[in-house]
Amino acid sequence: MAVIVLNELAEASLGSIGGKALNLGRGVQGGFRVPPCFVLTAEESTRFSEFACLSELRGLLLEPDELSNAVLVRYLKRHTEYPRLSELLKQGLHLVPRLSTELLAVRSSSTIEDLPSFSSAGQHD
Repeated sequence: MAVIVLNELAEASLGSIGGKALNLGRGVQGGFRVPPCFVLTAEESTRFSEFACLSELRGLLLEPDELSNAVLVRYLKRHTEYPRLSELLKQGLHLVPRLSTELLAVRSSSTIEDLPSFSSAGQHD
């Protein structure tokens, strides 16, 4: 499944959803209030990366900031062309209907963020 809802996050694997999403799920299990949400899996992120040809950018000899900017520009250019985008949003809103009537915050993250031995927090602020 490409979309996982909040109450299922704690059971997902770290590699399939990343540290931020897994920690949100664990927070819910621990009794913390977490706004309703859904998460796209790492597998779906890989599909988009392949669609947008993001791996082409790795071969360029760019400084880390330049690479980040190049990925962002490519993402912004290609995300509206991604044929699965509408389907994924519909799945998420079907699973969490309350979100269709509220303002949404979108948080992009990586499966290599917020690991027990590594955190990327604030690196691009």
